[in-house]
Amino acid sequence: MLKQVTYLLKGKMVLLAMALTLTAYATEATDSPTVVIVSPTVNQMFNSSSLAVFAANATDNDGTIVDVKFYVGKVLIDTDTSYPYRTGVNLAPGRYTLMIVATDNDGNIGASSKDFIVLGQGLDSSLNNKF
Repeated sequence: MLKQVTYLLKGKMVLLAMALTLTAYATEATDSPTVVIVSPTVNQMFNSSSLAVFAANATDNDGTIVDVKFYVGKVLIDTDTSYPYRTGVNLAPGRYTLMIVATDNDGNIGASSKDFIVLGQGLDSSLNNKF
């Protein structure tokens, strides 16, 4: 932007041109990752005598996925840094919530969660309708 200023100096008009520089710093908004849980599927049940396998697809529209963390309840059970994002764990019979959290190269996070049941002594498939 150029601003003109007129001064009267010793009876003569002097026109000064002053340059005004504006600097704007804009922070670019970045997208959070998207997480889709592939396993367990809806209402899937695991047997306590076998490995419960968890898998997810994680994508980031404006960057890359740095890591994917797998939580059962509030307990971190694994971190995966390369596709395919998956892990497995043996669990005691009961109801659980799986939460999968992806972090991108900008530090943004995206998450998804799903409830599941591990069957064993005292828990049977009749729990399927309890979700």
